[in-house]
Amino acid sequence: MANLQTAILTNRGDDDFFIQKAIGWALRDYGKVNSEWGRAFVANNVLSSLARREGCKYL
Repeated sequence: MANLQTAILTNRGDDDFFIQKAIGWALRDYGKVNSEWGRAFVANNVLSSLARREGCKYL
C-alpha cells in the first residue's frame, strides 16, 4: 500500500491522460481488496477528476 500511495502522490500532478487514467485504475483495483483505504485516500488527497472518477467506480 505504501508503494501505491507514493506512486500516486508522486504522479498526481502529471497532466498526461494515461497517467491519470492509470492512477484511477490502480485505486479502483486496490479498492476491491481494501475499500476503506481507497475511500479514505480519495477523500484526503487532491486528485484529478479523471483519477477520482475512475478510482471511485466501485467504492
